Amino acid sequence: MNYQEALELIGKAERFGIVPGLERIACLLALLGDPQKQCRVIHIAGTNGKGSILAYLDGIFREAGYSVGRYISPSIFHYRERFQMNGTDISEEEFASCMERVQEACDRMRADGKEHPTVYELETAVSFLYFAEKKADLVLLETGMGGRLDATNVIADPLCEVIASVSMDHMQYLGDTLEKIAWEKAGIIKPGSVVVAAPNDRRVRTVLEQVCRERRAELYETRDDAERISADLTGQIFRYQGECYRLRMLGDHQIQNAVTAIETVRRIPDYPVTPEQIKAGMEKTIWKGRFEVLGTDPVFIRDGAHNEDAALRLRDALKRYLAGDRLIYIMGVFADKEYEKMAAVTAPLASEIYTITPDHPRALPAERLAETARKYCGNVTAAETLENAVRLARRAAARYGTDRSAIVVFGSLSFLGRLEALMDESGMEKERLS
Repeated sequence: MNYQEALELIGKAERFGIVPGLERIACLLALLGDPQKQCRVIHIAGTNGKGSILAYLDGIFREAGYSVGRYISPSIFHYRERFQMNGTDISEEEFASCMERVQEACDRMRADGKEHPTVYELETAVSFLYFAEKKADLVLLETGMGGRLDATNVIADPLCEVIASVSMDHMQYLGDTLEKIAWEKAGIIKPGSVVVAAPNDRRVRTVLEQVCRERRAELYETRDDAERISADLTGQIFRYQGECYRLRMLGDHQIQNAVTAIETVRRIPDYPVTPEQIKAGMEKTIWKGRFEVLGTDPVFIRDGAHNEDAALRLRDALKRYLAGDRLIYIMGVFADKEYEKMAAVTAPLASEIYTITPDHPRALPAERLAETARKYCGNVTAAETLENAVRLARRAAARYGTDRSAIVVFGSLSFLGRLEALMDESGMEKERLS
């Protein structure tokens, strides 16, 4: 099997849809020799901040000399980045090799009259195979959706579970209240385990405390008591428990994510890390698509805000870093997201908004998003495509003055990866800040 054939198999499996549950993935992994049992896992669930926390942990543990696997979803730039080993994406040959074995196991399942695994279950099986074969010291495992019935929850004995910020998302699967969603996320907590939780709403904390009591798990709830010392578009410095840390990632929420990562590292004694390694690893960490500065003339930012909670964090970051600038938005979201609430939070700050239709079956049409945004901003255009939106946004920035305006692209992660190529094609200055 070659890489293209492996991708075609993934594409064919799309017809099986999204079906939460652990029976299929457990059966699939058993046929593969249970590679997940060879992995030492830090397991993380949550609505926002999962990827950033894992990025910090990846940087810290690699700085300390450990080999680290990371399984993330969705990808931004290309498919293979979902499976990373020491910051490097799985090769086409390695993916095809793992996928061939997974497909053989799927064929055996079908021959036995069992359901075919979903795409996400296939990918999760590939990740365990890959990390086991690479003999990773640590595996950073991110849930795709929820936790209790997420395919990654097949692991039995994680080193630590992390609960990131929990908010309303995927309500059709996880429930229509914050408590129900928190309970689903808390489903990754195993009896007698160690749990680190980011700062959360009181209702979420109550659920986590109850689940940990029932399962006799040790819960550490991080506090939102870090002190910011400085912040600009090049990065930020904060003080926590007497120590100063420098981050390249921006926004108040990134300080919270960093503190959660610090406390997670401290609660895994089998993998010792020095304070200096924590600082160095965090300072080197970047996570593309999270309030990321791509250009400076004009300021050009992309952010993966795709629900209300993430939109609130984006709004706070815009107020902090771009106060006084003319803000030009490019927005695109999926139809199953809370786009009305996202628009209510972010659109009042914008001078102009260009909406697009992401290239995805779940995409919300640009005109429908534009209709919603017009309730909060008087200058909204349905640009349809990302290419057209970038062209129009660049023209608007020139009209306002590139030194007094900023282009902010946000929404679904599915289209953010094309921005750099489009900036090159449109002639925009691209200068990463460091």
